[in-house]
Order: sequence, then C-alpha cells, then structure tokens
Amino acid sequence: MSRDLIKIIPPVALFIVAAIFVLFSEPPPSPEPEPAGGPSDLNVILLTVDSIRPDHLGCYGYDKPTSPNIDAMAEGGWLFENAFSQSAWTIPGIMSILTSTQPPVHGVEMRGDVLDPAMPTIFDSFREAGYATPNINFLLTIPEFAGLRVGPAEEKYYSEADDDELLRWIDDNHESKFFAWFHHRGVHLPYKAGDEAMSTFASELPPEERRSSGIKAVLSSAAVVPVGTAEFEEGDRAILEGLYDAEVKDLDAFVGRLRAKLSEHGLLKKTLIVFTADHGEELLDHGFVGHASTMKAATLYDEVIRIPLIFSLPGRLPEGLDVDEQVQQIDVMPTILDIAGIPLPPGLQGRRLVPEPSDEGANICRPGLGGHEGLGRREDERHVRLYTLCRDRLDGL
Repeated sequence: MSRDLIKIIPPVALFIVAAIFVLFSEPPPSPEPEPAGGPSDLNVILLTVDSIRPDHLGCYGYDKPTSPNIDAMAEGGWLFENAFSQSAWTIPGIMSILTSTQPPVHGVEMRGDVLDPAMPTIFDSFREAGYATPNINFLLTIPEFAGLRVGPAEEKYYSEADDDELLRWIDDNHESKFFAWFHHRGVHLPYKAGDEAMSTFASELPPEERRSSGIKAVLSSAAVVPVGTAEFEEGDRAILEGLYDAEVKDLDAFVGRLRAKLSEHGLLKKTLIVFTADHGEELLDHGFVGHASTMKAATLYDEVIRIPLIFSLPGRLPEGLDVDEQVQQIDVMPTILDIAGIPLPPGLQGRRLVPEPSDEGANICRPGLGGHEGLGRREDERHVRLYTLCRDRLDGL
C-alpha cells in the first residue's frame, strides 16, 4: 500500500515569511482553533525505545522481517522519515521529549543533573487534564529523573524477567483515562535476544572460541563497551546486525502484545500510541558499536541521532501519511498535547506536527506554536503538503 507524503516547512522559513506578512499586511485576527483532537475517552501511550535505529524497521525500508507489528502500527498512522534526537545518549534526549526543550534549557545534560521543578513537563499537562500518569518506568527510579512530578513508583508492576510492566498496569487500570510513558530497554547493549529471535536473525554467530573480542563484549552482561576495550574483525558487522535485529524482533513482539492487550480491553481505537526513541545505535558504521554513554565517546552521525517517530490512533488519525522533512524530539510533546486537546504550556521549544487532511484537499489553516506557524494542507495526486498560511497569502505578490 502506498503512503501519502507530507512536507513541513522548516521553522526558519516560517518565521521569515511571518515577519514579511506582518510588515505588509494587517489581516483581521482569527480566533485560536480547537486542537486537532481531544475525545473525552482518549488514552495516550508514549513508547520510547532505547537505542533503536529506524533503518532496521520494515516501515522505514529495511528488507528483513524484524518489525511486522511496528509496520502495521505505522501503516495505520503517521510516520516521520527524518526525526532526530536532541542528544547522543538517553537522559538529555528523553528529557527533551518530556519537556519540549533543548538540553541547555532543561539542564539535564550530564549524570547528576536534575530537572528544575519549575519546568513544565508532559506529565503535568496530562495530570492537570484529569489523566492518570502511572510511574511504572525504571528510568524514573534513577536520580536524574527525580525532578519529574509523576508520583510514587508502582513497584508491583516491575519485573526483571520481561518488559511487560505496562501490560500488567493496563490490566488493572483499563477503565482509567491515562497517559503512560514506558521506556523499552530491550534493544540496548548487551545484544542478548530471546532464543527464537536469535535463531532467526543471528544464525551467523560463530562458536564462542571463534568470536572476536568485540562480539564477545556485546554478548557479555555489560551494558557498555568503551572504545578501545574490544576489537572487531572483518565480517563482524553482519554478525552484529544479526544480533541487533534479533533484539528488534523481540521489541516488535512486545509491540504486538501491547496492541493485543489494548484490543482485549477495547482500547486500541481509543489509545494514541507514539513510538519513538532516545537515540539510535552505531553498528560499526564508523568503527565501533553503541552510542555516547556506552562507547564513552560521542559521535553525532545519523545512525546515532536519527530515530523513528510514529503516531498511531486507528480510526481517528489520518492513515498512511509520511513526513519527509526534519523534525525533532522537542516536537513530540506539543503534538501529543494537540491531538489530546490539551492546552500547551508556555516555554515549549517544539512545534505541533499535526496534518489536517480533508476530502477535497482544501486549505485548512491553523496557528501553531506562538502563533507563528499557520499550517495548511494541499493535496495533489501523490503528495500531501503542509505549507504556511502566510506563504499562501503571499503567493500573488
């Protein structure tokens, strides 16, 4: 099935066009339109995945069957082709998602940093709107996340045996209206997937006595492999990709279980699922494996900072839409709040990424963050294009 393509005008262009428009025209003010969604029964799951790179997912063009459940979710929603992290390791990137601010603004850039309690977060917005915001995420137990106002940890749902904390919480709380953030850690080092996935994707793994020190390191119990502590050999990249793909397959199985659980409780069409990542992962693309905090050396190549971003809400969001222009982690929070119909707090640095299709392909213009972005839509035979209200009005000048 072919997917439509959405273009988003870069923010700099938006501000330039908006400034010209203000100088040469004084149109009557228009009222702030209602947010894109906001049904009273909407739930939201923000699923962030540690170390997942989009080019190992079928919906992003990968030719191996690593992700049938994620692909199905993407086909029923919006897929952003060029989403990028604010950081090359977990904590600053995740904080940018949860606050819609750049790392120098939220201030959680290094271990030991803690969020300023005055900084608005996505949890605050949903809690004030009457949503349950469960604390079932292992990341929320580490000191750097202490500044987030989520509530006490619900430890009865935690488990070292699996990643199904969220599923157990849904079983007990499916009648609540909820915003749940869950961080899936299974794709992170070490690359030790389940037996079924290993047999499918890691068949090239040699016997232990023939493995390089690098392959042994990524299969050890260590979550870090610092640069210089292990060496990889010619041919190791195919082995690494197989081990990594096996972990992606296990992640995909989790997504399948999550969607099945929502369906079991009648919530699949009432729950917005946002699928994204903290950062990507190098797989010998530039000489080593991992990302900044696992390599103890930072790079900012695409394999480390390009991430997947998918919004899925079957039956309520337009389906099969691709966005090919660059977006960022800081855009996630305002877009989620807009879909949920929740006012955006002041100080956000991201923008709303909400396409608004119509049967006739008519212009549907609405202001974005700070009133600078009037996003509309025009459709031709193959493309859906977002453009600015200001640019459209200047076409005849």
